[in-house]
Amino acid sequence: MFLLAATVALLSARPFAGGWYDGSRLATVESLVDHHTWAIDESIFVQPARAAGGLPYPADEAALLARGTQDKLLIGGRYYSDKSPVPALVMAGVYQSLQRSTGLVARVEPGRFF
Repeated sequence: MFLLAATVALLSARPFAGGWYDGSRLATVESLVDHHTWAIDESIFVQPARAAGGLPYPADEAALLARGTQDKLLIGGRYYSDKSPVPALVMAGVYQSLQRSTGLVARVEPGRFF
């Protein structure tokens, strides 16, 4: 069963965040590992123009590319994801391991970050 689920996940993965929800979750992961904060202000999923090596959202989604995710909360002058933090912590652990072993950085290679 696990092999089937892993195969479906690999075959259905896309090289970009599909929308606000994905962007908000991935912004937290990127921010925890690359910026060492829960605040997502500097994330490529909040500020897509900061991506150095590709688009974090689909090329035909002009609003997403212009404004980034809108699934965020403004608290004390900083933006935070409105998603549960536990899955982001787990994903951040995986991302940090990949970053250490492969040099993967979301800002530089958004398509490989997913």
